[in-house]
Amino acid sequence: MPNKHAGPVASGETPPMELMLQCLPVQHQEIIVATYFRGHTMREAANMLGLPPATAKARLFQAMSDLSLMLATRHPVRATRHPVHAAAHRR
Repeated sequence: MPNKHAGPVASGETPPMELMLQCLPVQHQEIIVATYFRGHTMREAANMLGLPPATAKARLFQAMSDLSLMLATRHPVRATRHPVHAAAHRR
């Protein structure tokens, strides 16, 4: 099994989705799997996970942001929050 601290992927290669998902926090993995891989609506996924819909949406947004950063940098590691995103969460 790949570890969470894998190095950069060779130039021109895209990190495997499984590796990128494993680098996300568990709560972000759960919402991605429920919505994208199992095809549930956001409301269904929130109910299944015992979350308010707004929390499920926020987790999905952050998970997608982290995956996007991993793709952009071709480095499958736990992404840290961008300062702008972190400031928005403190309001």
